Amino acid sequence: MIRQPATIDAFAEGLRAPDAATQAIRRGRLYARVAPAYAHLKAHGIRQLQFHSDQGVSFLRMHDPAKFGDPLFDVRPAVKIANTEKRAVRGFEIGRYVAGFRYVFPVFQGPDHLGSVETAVSFRYIRDAMDRIDASRDYAFVLRRDMVDATVFAERRALYDTAPINADFLAEDPNLKLPAAAPPPSPTLRALDLRLARHENVRIGMAAGRAFSLPVTDGAADWAVSFVPVQDVLERDAGYVVGYAPAPFVTTLRKEFQISLLLVTALLGLLGWIGWRLLRSRADLDQERQQLQSITDTVAEGLYVTDAQNTITRINPAFTRLLGFQAGDAIGRTGHELFHDCASGMPLDQCPYFSPVLAGPGFTGETQFRCKDGSLLPVEMMSRPIKEGGRVTGAVAVFRDITRRLANAERIRQLA
Repeated sequence: MIRQPATIDAFAEGLRAPDAATQAIRRGRLYARVAPAYAHLKAHGIRQLQFHSDQGVSFLRMHDPAKFGDPLFDVRPAVKIANTEKRAVRGFEIGRYVAGFRYVFPVFQGPDHLGSVETAVSFRYIRDAMDRIDASRDYAFVLRRDMVDATVFAERRALYDTAPINADFLAEDPNLKLPAAAPPPSPTLRALDLRLARHENVRIGMAAGRAFSLPVTDGAADWAVSFVPVQDVLERDAGYVVGYAPAPFVTTLRKEFQISLLLVTALLGLLGWIGWRLLRSRADLDQERQQLQSITDTVAEGLYVTDAQNTITRINPAFTRLLGFQAGDAIGRTGHELFHDCASGMPLDQCPYFSPVLAGPGFTGETQFRCKDGSLLPVEMMSRPIKEGGRVTGAVAVFRDITRRLANAERIRQLA
């Protein structure tokens, strides 16, 4: 109908009218020309049909002929794109009259661009189609409050009420003032919305424009509520389609969860008792460790502990007093490199003091240890392996200064 030459000519003549009176007559002619096609659209649920000039000014609203002459470029990006880029635009958009899923097409008379024509379907149209597919589900549509306030005609603002699910969103025409309005939600859905309104995740998710789903109950049955974001033609978050579906599986899951919760509670009680016993054992072990530390710190003999690679992991104060090495000097290094008097370059596995530990019995005997100042200290040494599960994991060695004993032995030898 729009592309017929008579329709194009009527639109062009109206746009080119020399004065307002002439334009009103020609607007009436265009309305009469398109009215049969518009009646056919309305019979199929499509109630919006509008013509715009190439400057984005509303020329004729078939659904409200008395409303025209308002500029749309600043509030209707789809109209601006269609007329400035001269291409068809499809997508959701909040209009000055109502919101809808819109189709805006540029209109030409030969090579001349006249403006654009627009049709739109309401959410009621989409909801009814989804209801025919699956009547067990229900749907609602909410729009961002700030976008509605910035776009809709002031006198049309009364068609919007605060959405019960989120105060930052509006429900379009909940009081059925428009023929295309979706029916009001059932008492069940209103109860679900009130519960969801108290759910922090709903507010956070909708503010972020995310798609998400939540389980919710009305007290008698369980539902799955899905939030699907709707973007406009500029890919801005404009609103949400909210889907409500019965979810009997949630009831089953809740019962299973309650059983699992009882089992987990019993298990936690058992684990708590085991943990208490472990803490008691750990306390006893810490006490024994402290007692052992006190003993090793007070003995006169030097003591050091190594791992399976002869790396020193612990020393006692007598070790430092006898050899001069502080903990920072010794821990992390091997006795073989630090103070053993073995021949330079001897491999660790051939060390006469360490290799017997790996073999099992350990070492007992007299030797010399190199002190931090380079002097040699004669010592009597005994080392024994530390085993776990039959495997050598380290060694403990004690030694004492035998300088005086060797001196006394030498004097006795000389007297003899």
